[in-house]
Amino acid sequence: MRVSDDDAAKVIDEVRRVVDEQILWCQKKNTRVISGSFWQILYNSIEVKPGYAGIAVDLKKIFGHSFRA
Repeated sequence: MRVSDDDAAKVIDEVRRVVDEQILWCQKKNTRVISGSFWQILYNSIEVKPGYAGIAVDLKKIFGHSFRA
């Protein structure tokens, strides 16, 4: 069975559209609003530990993302 180039292009465009919709849906679903001022968020994300250069900044707390494995 031979498929025309136009039919193949239509299928590829449809798949791309569906994938784009799924990506947007996932991004909207996993987006949360971070409350508080920038300085409060930065202060909450700083961890100070004893030792040489013992200051660490938790990027997950700053940007508020929940990363899933």
